[in-house]
Amino acid sequence: MEYASNILSLDPDNLFKPKSNINFDTNHELMYGIVKDNNFELKFNYNRFLDTSIYGKISSNLIKFTDKIFYKNGLYDKVYYDSSLIHNKIIDVNDYEVYFKFFDMEFNKVDSIFYFEEPINFVGGMWYNLNKEF
Repeated sequence: MEYASNILSLDPDNLFKPKSNINFDTNHELMYGIVKDNNFELKFNYNRFLDTSIYGKISSNLIKFTDKIFYKNGLYDKVYYDSSLIHNKIIDVNDYEVYFKFFDMEFNKVDSIFYFEEPINFVGGMWYNLNKEF
């Protein structure tokens, strides 16, 4: 697929990818945002005043599937992370609206929405699979 970032990014497909058109804001109880790129559009809003006394933990499957970030050209990066990802408190969002379009495909069924209570730290190992034997 494709991604958006609020800062200049480096990846094996685009090399240097400029900051994307990302807008986030709050309006009383709602957090809302719009992310637009050449190939996709994401619009969302959710109730930001949630019961934060009930926290979840990140799924080991999500961590496993995040180890490799694949790009359109078949290359992938290896993601290295620390305890800020593994032990961070996750807040599930149950009251939300989401619209996501990728090229001409519209996705209207969302599996889950959550956010991390604290910032996360990770580093990407660029072009990780170039030196791998298959």
